[in-house]
Amino acid sequence: GFVGVCAGAFLGCELGLLPVSVRDIDHVGAEATPCRVAFTAAGQDLLGGPSAPVIARYANGPLLQLLEPEGGGAALQVLATFASSARPAAVAMEGSPAIVAGRFGDGLVLLASPHLEDGPDERTRAPFRNLARLAHGFGRAARHERRLHEGHRRGLP
Repeated sequence: GFVGVCAGAFLGCELGLLPVSVRDIDHVGAEATPCRVAFTAAGQDLLGGPSAPVIARYANGPLLQLLEPEGGGAALQVLATFASSARPAAVAMEGSPAIVAGRFGDGLVLLASPHLEDGPDERTRAPFRNLARLAHGFGRAARHERRLHEGHRRGLP
């Protein structure tokens, strides 16, 4: 799996790991600032995010735009959205994806624009830790499933 936070999310976008693009590259480099992040139902379930918005540190991570997956690939899952804006008014940030997940090969890719690992709100810590746990566990499950499938093809129980 791959977990990209802030600059790591930019890298995941640049590598084409998920069908997303970066919008508003022009405002990168501004001061880091707090922002509100709201976990979706999937983010609450998969990451353990709280149902109420949290305050995270926004340090100019990518504003993600979801694209259609090529060849009918697996759809992306939005795990959190921005519930406030830290960009100029001309740039719509509130309501846009803050954390997304999707498959790449046998692994899971998670891209997070804001920093959940530090900042003023302790409620972001568990979801941050669970990003890595989810990516690692998904990869292990996919490898196990592939080994089972290969064993069945060879006539093994």
